[in-house]
Amino acid sequence: MAVITFPLMQKPIEQRIIDAACIYWDLDCDFFHYKGESGGARRKGRTKNSSSAASYKKSIVYYLLKEKTAYSYPELARIFNYISHMPVIRSVETIACQKDIYKQIKTDLSSIEAIADNLAARFELVNINISLSNVI
Repeated sequence: MAVITFPLMQKPIEQRIIDAACIYWDLDCDFFHYKGESGGARRKGRTKNSSSAASYKKSIVYYLLKEKTAYSYPELARIFNYISHMPVIRSVETIACQKDIYKQIKTDLSSIEAIADNLAARFELVNINISLSNVI
């Protein structure tokens, strides 16, 4: 049996985590790069609940990036277009404190990590018959 493995260029871990979160929550990837809301956000149909849900999702991603990469807080803040790194610090510390208390946080973290790991897969073709007779 012939096994041919095609190594693929992997996306960086930070991009795989963001993509995994987008898949898990069915979001557009631009969601995580949006810096903040304008003053008229409530007039545009956004509510406090949707804002807190968005904050929670971003906090999960910040926490995973801090745990899985060697980025500092200022570097993470720059990735997500923040001027200050304090929102990222608060978000990461909040998730770190609550992950062992709330089952939903632990479930979200493990699910996104599993999806990100699957995004790092490679292709394998098995039982390939290659004919080189028609090659010029």
